[in-house]
Amino acid sequence: MISGMTEIAAAGSLIIVGFSSAATGSYMFSTLVENIFKDGIILVVFWMGAMAILHPFNATLGPDEKQRRTLYLAVSTGAVTMTIIGIASTMIIHSAGLITMVIGLVLWLVFYKKFWDEVYKDSASVVGTGLIPKTEA
Repeated sequence: MISGMTEIAAAGSLIIVGFSSAATGSYMFSTLVENIFKDGIILVVFWMGAMAILHPFNATLGPDEKQRRTLYLAVSTGAVTMTIIGIASTMIIHSAGLITMVIGLVLWLVFYKKFWDEVYKDSASVVGTGLIPKTEA
């Protein structure tokens, strides 16, 4: 439990620094404070960072959870985060954030489609009844 909480805290710190520097184009603390904290973009950075870390695992755990489905959802969530950080970047450093936004949208479309393909493949055996199949290995 202690190591898991430490890993989540470290990942959260890296995400906040990484997303903030991606939005501002700089690692300078004064630039981060001026553009991220004073404008309130830190709220979006914090919220999207939490979604990128926690959502894929909370959304796909359950009966017959498959790792490929979880990984596709993680990449899809990261791509949505990249798109939103690209929007924040266009607000701060103008046209430089458009590339990040476009790449994020393309990645989201590709991996969200792959995620849904995995969901349909995994749920094919329960479509008719709505019940979890009783198969034993």
